[in-house]
Amino acid sequence: GNALQRRITQSFLLNFLQLVCEMKPDILVHTHFLAPELVASLRRRHGLKVPQVTVVTDMDVHAWWFQQPTDQYFVPREVAKFQLAADGVPESDITVSGIPIMPQFQDTLKAVQNLSKRE
Repeated sequence: GNALQRRITQSFLLNFLQLVCEMKPDILVHTHFLAPELVASLRRRHGLKVPQVTVVTDMDVHAWWFQQPTDQYFVPREVAKFQLAADGVPESDITVSGIPIMPQFQDTLKAVQNLSKRE
């Protein structure tokens, strides 16, 4: 269990690092909390220069989302902004943007809104 999990994680990290080195991206946009930690560490310890932004896809911000240096955070609501600010992130680095969704879900949202109008 634990050894297998470590091997899978190490494999993922090595593949991710290889991809970053090969692709030389202009910016990294994260929608999960694991990669920002790795990139932040590489920026602090090894001089990686690629900027990163983190799109928080949870309603609240837990400690794993907070990784510095991160150039910009996009959070789902004001409460999440306050949570990051309380951890020391400058408010200018936090944008309340909502949680991004696939366009197909807009139809579902509209249908639910129409149902509530009938009542």
